[in-house]
Parts: sequence; C-alpha cells; structure tokens
Amino acid sequence: MMKIVYLDVDGILLDFNSYIISLYEEKYNYKFPKGYLPGSWGMTDCIPGKEIAHWKDMVPEDWPSLLKSLPGARDFIEKLRDIEGVHIILVTALNQKKQIYRIKNLRELDIYYDEIFFTGYKQSKANLIEELNDRFIDRYSVEKIIFVDDKLYNCVDVLNKFEFYPKCKLFKVYSIDMPYNDKEIENSILKANNKFKVLPNYNELFETILKDLN
Repeated sequence: MMKIVYLDVDGILLDFNSYIISLYEEKYNYKFPKGYLPGSWGMTDCIPGKEIAHWKDMVPEDWPSLLKSLPGARDFIEKLRDIEGVHIILVTALNQKKQIYRIKNLRELDIYYDEIFFTGYKQSKANLIEELNDRFIDRYSVEKIIFVDDKLYNCVDVLNKFEFYPKCKLFKVYSIDMPYNDKEIENSILKANNKFKVLPNYNELFETILKDLN
C-alpha cells in the first residue's frame, strides 16, 4: 500500500527564514531578537521605522543553494524513507531558473526524496497535487495522502480542493504555527476540518506525521 507525502521545502525542510533574516541584519545593521520570525511573508515591515526592500530584491541568484536544513529535518526524511510504502514528493514554489540551485542544495544536505516538482511563485500547489494524486491512485493502491506546508494559503487551497475528493478518504494536511499566517482563518479551519492540524514546533510536526504514517 502506497503512502504519499507531499512536502514543502522552504520553512518545512530548509531554514529559509534564518537565511533571509541574516541578510536583513547585515544590510540594515539591525539585530533581531533570538528566535525572531517575520510577521509578513515579504518582510517589508520587519524593522520598525524603516522602509526596507522586499526579500526578493535582496537575495543573490543562487540563494536556493545557500540554505541550511531545519533542525530534525534530515532525520525526519530518513525515518520517512524507512516506512514501508512511503513515496516522498517535494513541492516547492520556485521558478525554472532556480531549480538547479534547489536540487544542488538538497543533495549537499543529504535530503533525499522520490520526486520534486516546482510550481513557480504564483501557481497553485493544489492543482499540481490533484494531477499527481490522479496519476498515483489510478495506478496504485494508495492508503494515505499527506500534504505539509508552512503557508496557510497553500493548506487552504489543498483542503478546498480535496474536501470532497472521492478517490482517497485518508487525506490530511499539516502545518506549523507561524506568525505570518492569519490566526483567525487558521482557527476557523481547525474547528471546521478534522483533516487539518497545526503543530507548535518542528519536533511535534515531524513526530505527528511519522506517527500518522506508521
């Protein structure tokens, strides 16, 4: 029986936030508090009283090759690979020019996977996953499907797409508590949909997913 795990990369496996924060600290000579996380995805309001650049205007061309893995991410992937039937698919929002850097980074960090797909910044991950689900379910006996992303809007898109998905009833969506996600919307979804879980930290996120798959 196949168990499909769709994983976001930035913010789930790789430490995008710390990398971007270090760029802002260097450029603006500003020190963020320990453990700081941005309240907005663009980070344009992260330094009070200063008009600052969007992170996309600050990073070098090869920035996807410069990230570190998040604590526990590599061990999580290794444990996933030890579970019988698990098929790991990375779904990352990068354009075509950045793909080679992402693959290089993952290889250097010893983060292994079965397949990787790039959606671009403004494309829906839910549409891609629907296509992939149809492909797998038509060919294999699929026991579980799990989607993991740190961005609430991606989770909402996937939940809306698969709320009445007839081909696989065991579909779950996981996310992690982040300040750039709208808490009011997040809480309303949590109350209305038992297929959605938000975990407070990476250790609990990884452990919950592994437990669900075993």
